[in-house]
Amino acid sequence: MDHWAQHKAHCKLIKAERKCLTAESGLKDPLSDLLKWMQYYDAVLKNCAVASFEMKQFHREHLEKTVFMVRLSHRRDPSLPIQDRFSVINVSTQCRESLPLTSHLYFDLRQRAKFVEIGKQEYGENYYGTGLYVVQAECGQDSLAIMEKFLSIDKHTANAKVLRKEWWLLFREYVKASSKLRFCCGRVGGVCCCGGWTHPTNETEKDFQATMRDLNSSG
Repeated sequence: MDHWAQHKAHCKLIKAERKCLTAESGLKDPLSDLLKWMQYYDAVLKNCAVASFEMKQFHREHLEKTVFMVRLSHRRDPSLPIQDRFSVINVSTQCRESLPLTSHLYFDLRQRAKFVEIGKQEYGENYYGTGLYVVQAECGQDSLAIMEKFLSIDKHTANAKVLRKEWWLLFREYVKASSKLRFCCGRVGGVCCCGGWTHPTNETEKDFQATMRDLNSSG
């Protein structure tokens, strides 16, 4: 199947899923809400996924077998801004083999292989691997929206140090605060764009803790 045919098939699938979720949930367009929520928290999702994969501790195969999972609940209030329209139920990692077979993107090996090639083209010799995160959203009336996204990771990011081991708590804090971030820059530089989740240098943790103390004292 060529690229255009794949694109048409994917669009048809999304359209059918959107119609089904709207009918089941009673909401206007819960799938669009989820896609916009994921777009808003794109960097938060990526930063937390990077931390959860623990690439400094495990071999590359661990990245291929681990899935970063987020489960949400739709608040069913269209007056809320998109970043506040879902509440976080659970944040975790799972082995890919535990995912249901209905997780279509992940079990489509050609689809995964395509994203691996994209990562290699993007990073060249600096390419490390391709991770996966899955966001599930309960939309009411037993309806569940599921979206998967592949994440290309370079060697610099894979070698970054995770400063806060309780990455799932930090994820909840960012969403609760409706924080919109940039993806980790790899250095602190005052206040790091990722909030200090992942950094490669030995002195970074001390710098980050000092920065947080300064921020707390100035508040």
